[in-house]
Amino acid sequence: PVATTVISGHGTVQTITLTADDGNGNTAQCTFNVTLSDTINPTISCLADRKEFVDAGDNFTLPDYTGEATASDNCCPVPSIAITQNPIAGTIISGVGTTQTITLTANDGNGNTSQCTFDITLSDSITLNITCPGNRTEYVDNNCDFIIPDYTVLAVVDDTSATVTQSPVIGTVVSGHGSVQIITLIAENSYGDTAQCTFDITLLDTVSPTITCPDDRIEYVDADCSFTIPDFTALAVTNDNCGAVTLSQVPISGTAVTGHGTMQPITLTANDGNGNITLCQFNVTLADTTPPIIVCQDVTVPLDITGKISITASQIDNGSTDNCDIDTMYLDKYDFTCADVGVNSVVFTVEDMGGNSSVCIANVNILDTVSPSVTCPADIIISADPGDCSAIVTSIAPTATDNCSIESVRYDLSGATIGSGNDDASGEIFKEGVTNVTYQVYDKGGNVDSCSFIVTVTVTSEPPDLAMSDRDTICAGDGNIVLTYSGGTMTEGGNAQWYDDPVFSNHIGSGNDLVLPAPVITTTYYVRFEGVCDTTSGVSVTVVVMDLSTAPVSATSDRDTVCSGDGTIILSYTGGLAGPGAVASWYTDATFTNQIGTGNNLPIAAPTVETTYYVRLEGVCDTTAAVQVTVHVYPVPDPQFITQTDVVCPDSGPVVYAVSGLTGSGFNWTLTGGTITNNLGDSVYIDWGNQVDSYQLTVVETSKDGCISSPLTIDVLVTAPTVDLGDDQFICDNETAIITPTVSSTVVSLLWHDGTSSTSYMTDTTELVSIMVFDQYACSASDSVQVTASRSPVVNLGNDTILCGESSLLLDADNAGDTYEWSTGETAQTITVYKGRQDIWVVVTNEFGCLDRDTISIYECSVKDLFANIPNTITPNGDNVNDTWYFDEALLFPDIEIEIFDRWGQLVWRSEKGYPEPWDGRSLSGREMPMDSYYYVIELNDGSEQVIGTITIVR
Repeated sequence: PVATTVISGHGTVQTITLTADDGNGNTAQCTFNVTLSDTINPTISCLADRKEFVDAGDNFTLPDYTGEATASDNCCPVPSIAITQNPIAGTIISGVGTTQTITLTANDGNGNTSQCTFDITLSDSITLNITCPGNRTEYVDNNCDFIIPDYTVLAVVDDTSATVTQSPVIGTVVSGHGSVQIITLIAENSYGDTAQCTFDITLLDTVSPTITCPDDRIEYVDADCSFTIPDFTALAVTNDNCGAVTLSQVPISGTAVTGHGTMQPITLTANDGNGNITLCQFNVTLADTTPPIIVCQDVTVPLDITGKISITASQIDNGSTDNCDIDTMYLDKYDFTCADVGVNSVVFTVEDMGGNSSVCIANVNILDTVSPSVTCPADIIISADPGDCSAIVTSIAPTATDNCSIESVRYDLSGATIGSGNDDASGEIFKEGVTNVTYQVYDKGGNVDSCSFIVTVTVTSEPPDLAMSDRDTICAGDGNIVLTYSGGTMTEGGNAQWYDDPVFSNHIGSGNDLVLPAPVITTTYYVRFEGVCDTTSGVSVTVVVMDLSTAPVSATSDRDTVCSGDGTIILSYTGGLAGPGAVASWYTDATFTNQIGTGNNLPIAAPTVETTYYVRLEGVCDTTAAVQVTVHVYPVPDPQFITQTDVVCPDSGPVVYAVSGLTGSGFNWTLTGGTITNNLGDSVYIDWGNQVDSYQLTVVETSKDGCISSPLTIDVLVTAPTVDLGDDQFICDNETAIITPTVSSTVVSLLWHDGTSSTSYMTDTTELVSIMVFDQYACSASDSVQVTASRSPVVNLGNDTILCGESSLLLDADNAGDTYEWSTGETAQTITVYKGRQDIWVVVTNEFGCLDRDTISIYECSVKDLFANIPNTITPNGDNVNDTWYFDEALLFPDIEIEIFDRWGQLVWRSEKGYPEPWDGRSLSGREMPMDSYYYVIELNDGSEQVIGTITIVR
């Protein structure tokens, strides 16, 4: 038959024919036989362990249990499976308590068998035992009732086939705190045996009564500020689930409380007599409605030195009282001033703690008893105006203060001046001499104070301030002079008198602007005021008469031979005498028209041509004869470049520079850079070197006469373009390096190593890139950069996964020696991760900065999914194949515990923590469990949910 044809049946022989075809119509065949053999054991499930009952002779005859077994096979139909029993049906066993293991064997007829076992335990059918739970307390509900539940599940019966009933039946209602109800449990098995037991339930009321207090309330105190608490229990509203409620009160009725505003908590307690109490509380606040008894009195008080006074309510109070406590006493006016002098009515109010108040009117008499204070000015001396014998005196008012106000001021004058008046004496005319001044100050209260001081008046005259002449320096007898004075004050009838001696004996005239002939010698003139009553001191002025000058003897120069314009020369003269105001004046011409300076040792610029200098003394009164000196002049050289190069490239070799000059001159060359390789006097050869910069070349010519030229300087620029390709570059896979040179602004062309002249160069391979650039002077510069192409790392963290329990995963980023950056903050090549939802990424970077990254996701562990594929069948037949219930998932949970239950919920087996020994199909006592399906509960003890399922034993 063709491939995939299905054939069946143990012992079936199938002939297989193979045919070869060469495609040309030629075939050949061969055959062989396939014989089917069944090597798969049938499956069989026994009934559960059971109890059997002995007869009157304490014997039990085994029945045929094979009909109660369930068997199946892959080949043999179920009705054809042969099931045998050992011990066989009809075997007699004896003795109550005897346990007999029954083995059932299934044979599929093809040489394959399977077995299962179960135990029967012999029991005396006459005895059926039932055990009740102990006496118990049950709690009534809000109606003081308890509904009897199903207690049969609490009974322990030694026959699993027995049925348990109870009396009273489920749902029976019993009531009342402390009631005791007998519960009877009756067991009856399939043989009609019965047994019963009883226990008591006692009803207990734990429901507290309810109580509602009255609202907070206000109660009013009596004349003694007291209140007696009444019985408030009648105001409460109560209820209880079982019976009557007893009420109590704290504080008890009759308790006295005092004080306005006192808040007294009242606690009411409801007691149902069953040990349950409930409290409620409300507040009683005391209130006072009785006003105080007020008594007030009149008072007299003086003002203080500030013109103010304050009184208090206690000064007006004359023994006011209240039934409780006075809270405050106050006035409608506390403060008084000078405006209140006299009798003032005030309203006095007394208020108690309850806000009750009483008022009365009192008189307050305000007095002013403080005298004013007056201070006179200090004694003063006044000078009368020149020519006057009296003076008007001002600013002599007294300083007066009073606590209230000044009513009036009076003054009296005695002595040189007599008089009186009101207010201030300022403005009075005081006569020459001493006058006593007395002030009296009065306030509104009639209080007075006084003070005195002295005013002295003196009479004086003032001399002139200054004497002057219209000319204070003159030549002898030169015309007239005019004498004047300024300032001063003349007394009545006086005049200005002039003298030419300090003792005022030679009178020469009077008045101002006095005209006199000019003196021939230096003369001092004096002037003073002369009057009827007094004569002032004098002031003076001196008129100086100048002397004549004598001529200089000779004139000289510090250098009589100079190079043209070479620095300065100093012109000097000797002899002669300069009269007052005369100076030495120098000229370059004999007609004395071109003046070049004055004084001796006169520095001037050296002449550019031969020059004669003249000097004489020139004064106000005369001019002397002149003397002279001649200075001779040499020419100064003026070199000029005849050969020069202003711009050179670095390392261009010696460059020649030459200048013109005078015959016989010498030349001094200096430069700020480079080196003179050959000096020929009026020409040099210079090597400017390789440093790009701006330099200066200077030459100075010195003539044979020693005259030195001004420095002749030219600027020389050593220039070259600049180029920078930057740092060496590293590129990664699939990257291109773009190299753009940084060049100076003088660059006009460039050339790459490959002969191109583009503005940038691109490469994706390892190579040395170089460039040369040129400026307008054909100067050049070059640079190179190394480009290195590097392999990028490759990172693969594997597929996303799930971690459970204590499992971990080692993540390896490979690429040893590179740099690692994990999302966890670690930097090693490998890291270990554990369970929990997370995305772990890593970035791997090699030494050239090339990088790669990868991410792996760790998903939350689903315990249900993890244990979904653990084995659900074991075959503990000792062939070392599937003898125990082993699964690798248990290794992930070090605290795992497993329990096995039979179909009736009875615990069969429990593992140690960690499941060190897998279950081998035996009970906790070591007995082999029969073929059946069992329930398992797996506790992982790590906070995960339980895993529940079934496991089947096949033998």
